[in-house]
Amino acid sequence: MKRFLNRFLLFLIREKRKERIRRGCRLIRSWKKELNPVKITSLIVINCILLSFVYGESVGQGVQTRLNTQQFKKILTEFTIPQAYGKITESKYGGSDTVVINIQDLHLSAEVQKNIGSIIELFDKKYGVKNVYMEGGYGKVDTSWLSGIKDKKEKEEAINSLVSTGMLTGGEYYSAISNRPNIIKGLEKKEPYLENLKRFGDILSEEEEIGTIIGSIEKDIDNLKKRYFNKRQLKVEKLEKEYSEGKISAKKYYGIMTKYAQRYGIDIGSGDGEIGDIAFKNIARYIALLKESEKINYGQSSKELQGLILKLKEVLPYQAYKMITEETGNFQNVDKLYAFLIKFSKELKIDLAINYPNLNKLFKQIEMSRQINPIEMIKEEERFEGELSIAFASD
Repeated sequence: MKRFLNRFLLFLIREKRKERIRRGCRLIRSWKKELNPVKITSLIVINCILLSFVYGESVGQGVQTRLNTQQFKKILTEFTIPQAYGKITESKYGGSDTVVINIQDLHLSAEVQKNIGSIIELFDKKYGVKNVYMEGGYGKVDTSWLSGIKDKKEKEEAINSLVSTGMLTGGEYYSAISNRPNIIKGLEKKEPYLENLKRFGDILSEEEEIGTIIGSIEKDIDNLKKRYFNKRQLKVEKLEKEYSEGKISAKKYYGIMTKYAQRYGIDIGSGDGEIGDIAFKNIARYIALLKESEKINYGQSSKELQGLILKLKEVLPYQAYKMITEETGNFQNVDKLYAFLIKFSKELKIDLAINYPNLNKLFKQIEMSRQINPIEMIKEEERFEGELSIAFASD
């Protein structure tokens, strides 16, 4: 019985991880939907074409500038992580020359693992990465069996297939595609790792049996909820499920949940961006972000972006224009382009709030999104839903 309970508990942990992955992916999808990246991307692409083919000649003539080429070079070559890949959530200096970067991720998500590979690539090209340390492995993790595939197409297909099925991590992905098979080192101790690996194999061998038991328990829990939950609790349960399955938007979900929170004294922020010392900082930031997105006129932002580019062409030397083209991959890297425009505006002391109000709101939205830690937000959602359910309880 003890052996079975041990396996059963480990299986529950695995199921919990799956649920967190689903919630994380749902969160990412929700962000993409609410922030309307199609509009934003099309807005950038249209104006990049104008910058390349219409404004290019004028840019080249702007030799007399208020900023020299070296200043622009500093802005353009400053290290940044594109928002599409991830974000820096915390940093500490421990008095050592050794730099350690800890990447938090959603396991088994192909998109996330590829983003991790891209982050490692950024650091490797800029500073040179000596080692990538990976949990779930011990000793040297050799990927030569993948990087050694000679046929380029077969290699790409094999790597992408392994990543999509969750059998390859972001570190291993980068190791394979960059032909650096010995860059990875496992963090685990050999004996405990092998014992856990065997235990996991035992769980998988009994997955069908345990799955049946889990299904039975879930039915019992649903019956208990129907029997003991009041109408408000059942309503919230339904709302959470619809949001988790993508049937309702984040705007609607958080709109209703905010009203409930205010009614029962659960502090998730006012939605005006002022966070303060509250328990649900990331939720509060996300609600503020949703509200900010409603204020943006995307059509007007497009016109204002053209105006900002016309303004910049008056002060940008040809060399700076060339560097922008190179650093943004001929304007294909939208994240970098936005970052540069924001930095140039600050450097040139261009008052965006007065001269480009809608564009300023769009930039503000991007900056706000950088402050949200998606991993912490998932945890906050779980706590928030639990507190709300308790607040709704009759006794």
